[in-house]
Amino acid sequence: MPDVPRFPRILRIPFILCLVFRTHPVNDISGAAPPSHVLPPPAQLDKAALHLRRSIRTSVIMRGAVQDHTHVFDKDIADNFLHGITPQTDAWALKQTEGTSHWEQGHIWRGLFTLKEVPNFANRQITWKYALVCEVPIKGIGNGAKLDSWDIEVGSGVTAGTSAVPTSEENMLDLPPDYFEGINDGADEDDGDEYDTEKKN
Repeated sequence: MPDVPRFPRILRIPFILCLVFRTHPVNDISGAAPPSHVLPPPAQLDKAALHLRRSIRTSVIMRGAVQDHTHVFDKDIADNFLHGITPQTDAWALKQTEGTSHWEQGHIWRGLFTLKEVPNFANRQITWKYALVCEVPIKGIGNGAKLDSWDIEVGSGVTAGTSAVPTSEENMLDLPPDYFEGINDGADEDDGDEYDTEKKN
């Protein structure tokens, strides 16, 4: 995601989400594909979700003591930013590091999201904040991949001397063109680039 201090409302913001599966170390590296007994349970990619978690914290002063109460709106899930996006799935690739070998497979989502929520705010009594949450179910009891509570700032997108609503037909966040490479309003697009953890990390 773009490295910006806050994400403005209304404008479409590009993102790339990568999920990498890695097997246990293997001794036999002669095959063109990993042996079936080292493969992890398959991910349920059609049920993957990336959404905002909204929370409000209230501070109440009673008899000179401050009591904080936090409520998280988990039951009222916001828009799933991965909806309608088919991830690019790479073939299993053999990786060798520090004398060991293992297999990796990457899944990559490319898309755009638009924030519709009110901006973050805080005062002495109330704090309203957001966090990005990513969940990918994996077959099996208790299995799953989860990125929990990545705090983000939502801004109004309005500065002094500008209109309250963007007038551009594109409504894109002002970023270099490279940020939007391979993204077409969430439509499926495969640019043929294989996920490489050594290159992208």
